[in-house]
Amino acid sequence: MSYTKSLPVGDFNLWVQREFEAIEQALGSIIRTTDGRLLSQAGWKPCYGSMTGEEFGWVKSSAAQNTWYEISHSGMSDGYLSSGVTHDGSGKLTIATAGQYLVSYSITFEVSGANKHMETAISISGTEQTPGQSHCETAAANLEVCIGSHAILNLSAAATVEISIRHTDTGAVQITVDDLNVVVVRL
Repeated sequence: MSYTKSLPVGDFNLWVQREFEAIEQALGSIIRTTDGRLLSQAGWKPCYGSMTGEEFGWVKSSAAQNTWYEISHSGMSDGYLSSGVTHDGSGKLTIATAGQYLVSYSITFEVSGANKHMETAISISGTEQTPGQSHCETAAANLEVCIGSHAILNLSAAATVEISIRHTDTGAVQITVDDLNVVVVRL
């Protein structure tokens, strides 16, 4: 089945809620877990969480080459959180139940230099993951760029999920993150 949907501008959390409701409705009364067991929907609760930051202005001055910086800012807000996911209010989701999770993110940022190679990654408990990394080249200094990615990852109980950013060119630059949206869903 082919599935394509454009994300509504400005209402990310509502979109996430509707997606979760559509998934739950489509699954009916039987759900198959990642290890193949069948569970009644009445006895199984989905595990998901989201967080969003809109125009919060996280800044890393003098960002060094090839150094990952986890984005942490009090401007991050809770999205929809099930009982299995918590948000620290600054950009870190904590997973209570181990399993396979789909992690998706979008990020809008700008850099103080032109032609800088930028990379983003999903950070699990402080370690950037190769699956889900994304990259771009800045065309001009201080030009907003939006990129995103997703990955299916095996997460342990108490694992944390954050998004990291870095540049790979020589010299130090200032990185400003304007918007960040993150969703995790146990599969």
